[in-house]
Amino acid sequence: MGTAKWSDLNYEVAIFKTFEEIKLVENKAAAVAEFLKKDKAAFDIQNKFGRYRIEIEEKKGKWLDENFPHGVNAKYRNSGVTQMETPELTDENSESITVENADLEVEMPVSPKESSNARLINNEPDLREKVINELIQKGKVITPKLVSTGIRKILKGTTLEDKKAEFIKQSKNDIFILPEVCLMDCNDFMNTFDDDSIDLLFTDPPYSTDVPNIAEFTKKWLEIAIKKTKKTGRMLIFAGAYPEEVQAFLNVLLSQDKFIVDCPLIWTFKNTLGVTPKMYYNLNYQFIWHLYSKDSPELDTSITNEMFSVMEVNAPDARLGNKVHTWQKPDDLALRLIRHTTKVNDLIVDPFACTGSFILAANRLLRTGKGCDNSQENLNIAISRGCQLMRI
Repeated sequence: MGTAKWSDLNYEVAIFKTFEEIKLVENKAAAVAEFLKKDKAAFDIQNKFGRYRIEIEEKKGKWLDENFPHGVNAKYRNSGVTQMETPELTDENSESITVENADLEVEMPVSPKESSNARLINNEPDLREKVINELIQKGKVITPKLVSTGIRKILKGTTLEDKKAEFIKQSKNDIFILPEVCLMDCNDFMNTFDDDSIDLLFTDPPYSTDVPNIAEFTKKWLEIAIKKTKKTGRMLIFAGAYPEEVQAFLNVLLSQDKFIVDCPLIWTFKNTLGVTPKMYYNLNYQFIWHLYSKDSPELDTSITNEMFSVMEVNAPDARLGNKVHTWQKPDDLALRLIRHTTKVNDLIVDPFACTGSFILAANRLLRTGKGCDNSQENLNIAISRGCQLMRI
């Protein structure tokens, strides 16, 4: 397209004021863009025209902000709009409207989605340019849809990062003494404790999906954990419901006589769906093995709806910014179980502390939490959440 024609197009964008003019030029631009695509015009020509379409979208967003300032569902009243300025308009994204009197309420002449996209392109100039440059670098032709989608993704990502930062910050709230964590093998760590010294062994070990021999792995660490836990104490162990894993735990638990093996508690959640399976049911629960003895203090389940073995608590959710690890357990559930099974100043140990959820909950309730993990990455998250590094 020659210089004169580009000048004409730019002049059109500069002078139009009514929504009718905006839509007329927008539809014409969309038709030209489709022609250039089918004609396989040069990439730079298509993108030059793409930028022109973005200018139109900016103008539309500005018009909507000025005339419908209260959002996509607002009505337009007493604004001085005349029938000439807002004529009858029908397209696939809008309703037909006719304004005969400026005192009438009229619906916004575009769909909420179209309005949202246009306002986004108009109100986020820095992100708009960033997305346009990224599209060009990727060899993609600029379109209003791609630009608005790109801006929205950046804003969503920024919001989630802010939420995650706030969640990590809040993890430190109400903790007067920081729980201790160390980088160590679980068995070596537990052997630093005297036998019968732990009030609550509270942990979430790797599942059968994460270790090559779940039976051997479980037997080795669990036998040590049983020895280190007081007979007057308790054990709470999260585990997958996979048959091989259940068998591995039962092989150890039913061969010892120090503790009573309670029917497993069930933690269930419905806020994570995953891929819909074709041959089996989606697993939306996990076992919590509960061990106690006749010498253990009574449970504190004075809150009526907390006395049941099935506990429905939402899993941490990346969409809400409160998930920092794949296998992270909810803080609310950790706090509940610690309240049920321990008292102030009790020692709570987690040999698979990961990002520190259980020992953070322990210290928040004025217990003493200590834990270890064999991943420095996990420990870094635990420390950012309020744990302190312990050297043994």
